[in-house]
Amino acid sequence: MSNEDFAEDFSATHIECLKKSIEVSFNFISDNSLKFTGENTNSVLWMSEGIVGIISLVGDLSWSVSLGLPKQSAINMAKLFAGFDIAYDSDDMDDVTGELINVLAGDIVAQLDAVGTSVDMSLPTVARGNQMEVHVPDRLPRIQLHYTSNEGDFAISLTSGKFHDRRNK
Repeated sequence: MSNEDFAEDFSATHIECLKKSIEVSFNFISDNSLKFTGENTNSVLWMSEGIVGIISLVGDLSWSVSLGLPKQSAINMAKLFAGFDIAYDSDDMDDVTGELINVLAGDIVAQLDAVGTSVDMSLPTVARGNQMEVHVPDRLPRIQLHYTSNEGDFAISLTSGKFHDRRNK
């Protein structure tokens, strides 16, 4: 998919809102180790043991936002965010992951509102597994922002709800 296709779905202003929201939402990583490591448009979020929080934003834009945390990153960030150890296989890990994506989405809504873009957010969904691949249809534009910190790596995936005709390209 070309950059022209993405410009329609993910303006520079909107991507900047997303990046600001990530910085604000993950400020609990207080050792200043949070670093942006790159962006890609791959249709697969990642493949490993991990947990994913997903939330939809609908209004002037139609986006799905996903937070992908490999197992050890989830354990480390849950402890830092909650202030105590949380077992990876527990329902509490689902709750923390849901709350992390909820906090991120809430700030994205605020950032977008500040630039005149109105969206509402859904309730979060959480999925976890081994050798997990999170796919979206090929014709949905997607951007992944990858981050690292002392707590571990994670990815934020932004998917547009607008299909593009790629069959003839």
